[in-house]
Amino acid sequence: MQANTISVPTQKQQLGGVIGVGIPIALGIFGAIVLVWFIKSCLCMCKPNEVLVISGRKWKTKDGQEIGYGVLAGGRAIRIPIIETIKRVDITIMPVLVEVRNAYSKGGTPLNIQALANVKVSSNSHIIGNAIERFLDSARKEICRVARETLEVNLRGVVPTLTPEQVNEDPLQFAERIT
Repeated sequence: MQANTISVPTQKQQLGGVIGVGIPIALGIFGAIVLVWFIKSCLCMCKPNEVLVISGRKWKTKDGQEIGYGVLAGGRAIRIPIIETIKRVDITIMPVLVEVRNAYSKGGTPLNIQALANVKVSSNSHIIGNAIERFLDSARKEICRVARETLEVNLRGVVPTLTPEQVNEDPLQFAERIT
């Protein structure tokens, strides 16, 4: 007759089992945290009211021309860490108050003109390159200042070609000549 023996694990065996199971679980949790952090730092989301400018490597346009940045209008992109940087360009409407004093109209009549212009950076990939080159790190105030000065100069150039009656009677034609 054989006696049934029950083997009781020792403390050393229990500790080895806990470590054997705990280390892979801890490494898995740590790996998941690192993966989420990496994706979050590399995945760039573009809001509907902005354009992302991804710079640091060469990009090809639809025409086949190589440029030093990529433009993303809406959607998301994955940037390559260390190599690429992301800048954002706001494309919302900016109201610009334009005032011109003593602009002489056709016939020599001095006019004081006040207007409100709505200025916006276009998200069209063919046009936005100019805005990126000029205003990439500029504040909205700077963009508004440049737009105001440009519109004032254009306004001073258009007013001498029109009579005061033409300026007041047909504001749409007046606005078309300014732009």
